[in-house]
Amino acid sequence: MPERNEEYFSRGAGIAWLWAGILAGPVAVALNQQIAYLLVTLNCSYGKSAPVTPVMLIAAALAVSGIFISRRNWRRIGGEGEKGGGDATSRSRFMAVVGLLFSGFSALVIVAMWLPVLFYRQCQR
Repeated sequence: MPERNEEYFSRGAGIAWLWAGILAGPVAVALNQQIAYLLVTLNCSYGKSAPVTPVMLIAAALAVSGIFISRRNWRRIGGEGEKGGGDATSRSRFMAVVGLLFSGFSALVIVAMWLPVLFYRQCQR
């Protein structure tokens, strides 16, 4: 089984899933911020009615999906392993942990960005 996992994480699909786990959270934060700013500008400057909360929920779901992808990668490669390395297994373990941390922190950032939307009016200055 470990040989099969090492082969999987040495090829394109395994590497793509590792990167998806790492990048899902930060991309969600960036998209959330840009789209929320756009919608608030439309609401305040042009009087359009565009809800911001669904955008925040979708971004939070994207960040949480990064957590699940990284967790799946972590479980597939095996949580604990030998120290050191330099092989595909050690790299995959590291990338899975980084993905868990990045996506988890990104989900917290999105929640923190969502709190002012809940408590303040959008055009309050």
